[in-house]
Amino acid sequence: MVFCAGYPDSDLCVNGIQACLFGSRCALTSRVWVIDLSTSDETRVMHNGELVTVENRLLGACFGHDCFAGLDVTIGQGRSIPNGAVLIQSPAGILRRIPPDLPPGVAAWAEDGTAVTGKNGKK
Repeated sequence: MVFCAGYPDSDLCVNGIQACLFGSRCALTSRVWVIDLSTSDETRVMHNGELVTVENRLLGACFGHDCFAGLDVTIGQGRSIPNGAVLIQSPAGILRRIPPDLPPGVAAWAEDGTAVTGKNGKK
């Protein structure tokens, strides 16, 4: 963690994260990703209910108190996570069924929990 600040009583076992603020009793798994550097010339943050541009290109996220972020959650740059938020990966993206006829050597991904390929997956 680089250029981060955290309130007490948080569990911040996050690798490769920078420029973030963490509230009290915040818990993040080691595979939460925060996009913290803008590849364009602008960074947008929520202010008074609207996204506004700020000049800082290096800006992580601000996690409120009592937040939880789980495995494989990716958060956009400059975002604010409200107090008590629980962020998890979509259950549709977790492989629960692997068909026995899955073709070897062909990339597969999860759709509604089932491994599919371009051949039998939804387009």
